[in-house]
Amino acid sequence: MLGPGQPPRLTVHVHSIKATSPEVVEVVYSDFTDTGLKGMRIDLASVRSGSERIRLSSIHELAFDLIHLGMLEPRSLDEFLPPDSNGVRWLPVHRWLDDF
Repeated sequence: MLGPGQPPRLTVHVHSIKATSPEVVEVVYSDFTDTGLKGMRIDLASVRSGSERIRLSSIHELAFDLIHLGMLEPRSLDEFLPPDSNGVRWLPVHRWLDDF
C-alpha cells in the first residue's frame, strides 16, 4: 500500500517470452498505461547492426536495457506499430536500438 505523497509504482506484466527462431526473441507485456498488449521483438541482425554500445553488450546488459529502457520507460503509443491480429502493438526495436 502506498503512503501519502508516494508515487505509484510502475509495473509491467510479462505475458510471454519466446524464441521464435534461433535469432529472434519476442516479449509480450502490458504496462501501467493500460493500453493493451505491447511487444518487443529483438533479433540478432538488429543487435549486430546497432551502435557499438549495443554490439559490445553482454546478454545481461542487453536484457537490462530492454527491461528498463524499453519496457519501463514510458512510451507514447505513437512509437508502436498498430495492433497485429493478436492485439499486440510491436515496438520497432531496430529504431529503438538506433537511439543508443
